Amino acid sequence: MSFAEPRANPKIPGGPLHDDKIGAIAGFDMHKVNTSASTAVKKAHIDGGVPVVELKVPRISASSFGALAYFFMRSCAVSALISGVNPFGQPGVEAYKKNLFAILGL
Repeated sequence: MSFAEPRANPKIPGGPLHDDKIGAIAGFDMHKVNTSASTAVKKAHIDGGVPVVELKVPRISASSFGALAYFFMRSCAVSALISGVNPFGQPGVEAYKKNLFAILGL
């Protein structure tokens, strides 16, 4: 998932250069590093034959969060239904509540 407009975009502070060269990203802004990392991960997955789905969100906001939450909840429900599982059945909830109340002495 990527955000086109980050809320903040700080520069990465300097530090020691370790064997993994992570210190070389000092001075880059966080948005550039995040988008570059995302591109690198997608490329590695694609090169390895792993399917990739990317969600692009214009900006971080209450509306975009709600849309993402809805998307993932619906995706979870559809995935469960395709797998033959009722995503809305909660057979363990009553047992959990019974155990909780017993532990709390209620």
